[in-house]
Amino acid sequence: MRRRQRIPLNYRRAFIEVCQQQEVPVVELQHGVIYPNHFGYHYPGPRTKETFLDYLLTFGEFWTDAAEFPIPKECVIPVGYPYLEQAAHNYDDVETTDQLLFISQGTIGKQLSKFAVAVNQHPEISSEVVYKLNLGEYDRWQSEYPWLVDADIEVIGTSEPPLYRLFAQSRGQIGVYSTAIYEGLQFGVETYLYNCEKGEIHQPLLDDWMTTLVSSADQLVSALDSDSRELDRELYFASDARNRICETLEEI
Repeated sequence: MRRRQRIPLNYRRAFIEVCQQQEVPVVELQHGVIYPNHFGYHYPGPRTKETFLDYLLTFGEFWTDAAEFPIPKECVIPVGYPYLEQAAHNYDDVETTDQLLFISQGTIGKQLSKFAVAVNQHPEISSEVVYKLNLGEYDRWQSEYPWLVDADIEVIGTSEPPLYRLFAQSRGQIGVYSTAIYEGLQFGVETYLYNCEKGEIHQPLLDDWMTTLVSSADQLVSALDSDSRELDRELYFASDARNRICETLEEI
C-alpha cells in the first residue's frame, strides 16, 4: 500500500495565495483531528494568518470551536464526513460482540500494547481483546512489542479486516489520540482513552463526557461496569453529509 504524499507547506501557501489573488475561494474539507494548539489551525488572540483557507468544512458542530480559527466563525461550516457515514451503513448488519478494540499508533505503541496485555490478563475482564496496529507498525511490531507475540491477543497487522468492520464488531475501543477514536464514535462503541502522553488532544471528548480516561486495567474494569452513556453522533459527524457538502459548495 502506498502512503499518501503530503503537499509541501510552501506549495500549499503559494496555492492559497494565488487563488485568493484571483478571488477564487479556498475551501478545505476536514481530514483529521482539530484541537486547541494545533499549529495548522489554532491562532489565538489578535494573531492572523495571511495565507489561510477561506472556508473550513468540518465533520460536525463539535469541531466549530475546536480551535481559534483565523477566519470568521460563519466560515467554519459543519457538513459531515460522507465516507465514514456510508461505511457505517455498510456494516449495519454486523453483529456487535463482547470485543475490546485497541487502536495503536507508533508514537504510543509500546505503552498501549503493554496496557492491552494487562487488560487481557485481568481476571475480571472476559472480553476478547483485539489490537489493531497502525500501518507504520505492521513490519516492526514483533520486534518492538515482543510481549504481544505470545499474548493471547488477536493482533491485526494488515488492512483486513477493515477498521470500520472492527468498530462494528466491538463493544468498546481504547486508544490515545488517533483520528480513529472519533470515527469509532460513529459506530456507537464505548470509548476509553488511555492516560498517556499527548492525551490532551482528546480533552474535549472528556469534557463532553463522551469518553472515560483510564490509567490501569482496574480503572477500565470499573468503567466497563458503569458505562451507560448515550452518544450524540450527530454532534461529531453531521448526517446527510454528501448533500450538505454539495449544497454548501453551491452557496460558496
